[in-house]
Amino acid sequence: MDSNTKRIGVIGPGLMGTAITDRLLESGYSVAIWNRTKEKADRFLQRGAIWSENPISVCDRVIISLYSSDVVAQVIDQMHDGLHPSQVIIDTTTGEPEDCRSMGQQLAALGVQYLDAPISGSSEQTRRGEVMVMVGGNPAAFEGCEDIWPVLGKSVFYTGERGSASRMKLDNEPRTWPESNSSGRRTVVRQGNRSFTRSSTGSSPGQCCIFKDDGC
Repeated sequence: MDSNTKRIGVIGPGLMGTAITDRLLESGYSVAIWNRTKEKADRFLQRGAIWSENPISVCDRVIISLYSSDVVAQVIDQMHDGLHPSQVIIDTTTGEPEDCRSMGQQLAALGVQYLDAPISGSSEQTRRGEVMVMVGGNPAAFEGCEDIWPVLGKSVFYTGERGSASRMKLDNEPRTWPESNSSGRRTVVRQGNRSFTRSSTGSSPGQCCIFKDDGC
């Protein structure tokens, strides 16, 4: 993994963003961090993170954890000059599905991939790597972040198009049942009339299971 890939931007070190940043630093990532109040980032700067007025301009992959989709849109607009092709924005904010779709379309026009990736669980569970992450967006962008998913959570669900992850979290969260098939045991997750099959298991940190929508 080259230095650009190993450097991750983090925007919004609130409760969830702080837990995510802790996980990234513990996993050996270089973190470029920004918050409206710089003092909230001091503890990470002391641990080797760097302050950036625009992490979007210096990182190919940026994790956003803010209060709402409206705030995310405001911050991205503020840092708009830093957007560049082949970049991936991972938005862990629990936002509105339509807002996520609209934001993703606008960024795609600039060659930037947007993944809505809401987290199910508390900040403490996130810090321990125990949460569920649902991800919607471009499948290649999802696969290109496969090293990040074990850092963020224990179970990661690829749900399909942009906005689908936020919709799943707002509707209801999936449950897991083991089911058998011709090759033995597999894990199937159902949410409403949709099913997800485990496609891979990540390596440390944690044992991250990746599930993909059978309809994708």
